[in-house]
Amino acid sequence: MATITLEQFEFYKNQFPEDEKIQSVTYEELLQNTNGGEVDWKNFPEEHIIQPTNLKAIKITDCELSIGFVIFDAICLVVGGVAIRNSFNSATARALVDAAAPAMSAIEKSIARITAAASKGEVAKEIFYLFRTLWSADCLGAVLKAFKKSLKWYYALLYGVTAMATIAAAVLTEGAALVAAIVLELVTATWFVLDSENALEKCGIIK
Repeated sequence: MATITLEQFEFYKNQFPEDEKIQSVTYEELLQNTNGGEVDWKNFPEEHIIQPTNLKAIKITDCELSIGFVIFDAICLVVGGVAIRNSFNSATARALVDAAAPAMSAIEKSIARITAAASKGEVAKEIFYLFRTLWSADCLGAVLKAFKKSLKWYYALLYGVTAMATIAAAVLTEGAALVAAIVLELVTATWFVLDSENALEKCGIIK
């Protein structure tokens, strides 16, 4: 397990200057409400997950749902948070697709390349390029905020800080270490390519 630092926390807050709720939280307050700020993506407690009560009211197409799943999957792989994958739902997908809208064309191209990749290494590189695209399109913060939509408030903030620190550190460099870590996750995460292929089909994306 890891513990977030004050620097990581402040970096995350700086991504949301107009979000009064995030800006009002102090580092000490976050630690007090998250067991000292300990992060354990591998054994994420289900009690920190919010179970939506009115998912039928969410308006989302099969294409949007499948792309939302690919983005969610990608974040899980990058942070090693496969255990949190069970929290995915249509409300999270809707929020992810809306947040990633500025980069949607590039995301669809990434999905096409992922399904055509000949090795786990190529898939891992495409996932890295996907996040670099989100960063360049200035929507990575919004995407991570949407990703944690299914988590309770303080834990959503805690894991958002961690995810941002991990991804930002990679996209601001060549990302070699992150790509290597993703390759290891892909050994057992066969569902990622399957979900990408499903998005390719549902959205009519041409390879």
